[in-house]
Amino acid sequence: EEGHLGVEFKNKLKTPKSKAIYPLIPVIKKHLQELKLKQEENERLLGDAYVKSSFICIWNDGRLFSPDYVSDKFSKFIKQNNMKHIRIHDLRHSCGSLLLDIGFSMKQIQEWLRHSNYQTTANIYAHNVHNTKKSIVDKLEELLPIQEVAC
Repeated sequence: EEGHLGVEFKNKLKTPKSKAIYPLIPVIKKHLQELKLKQEENERLLGDAYVKSSFICIWNDGRLFSPDYVSDKFSKFIKQNNMKHIRIHDLRHSCGSLLLDIGFSMKQIQEWLRHSNYQTTANIYAHNVHNTKKSIVDKLEELLPIQEVAC
């Protein structure tokens, strides 16, 4: 398909197993449904001038965003809000870390992030295990209020 500035894009997955289906939280589902209605209206208004595709990230006339558009916007947002620089891909790591911190297992995180094997997930998020262990110690301290230990 042809996108922004005439750049050709291939709608091709990295591997056959790359296709994934995730449930949507209601606010995201609602937003995507509204976006679809807006795109259908734009197509109706523009007729033949509208570029048809099955992509979500498109201009009002249906042309695709360039591949780096979202990353560029993300970088500008980070800079404008005086935040520490991270790449948009780093949000995957933040997601994995947050999932671990709120109690999901490494296996569940592996499946969510679609790592091909458990070891990849464990190696990337092993540093977060200390936080999990600290949480366990805190809970044990609540359950076992020992005032003093005699040795």
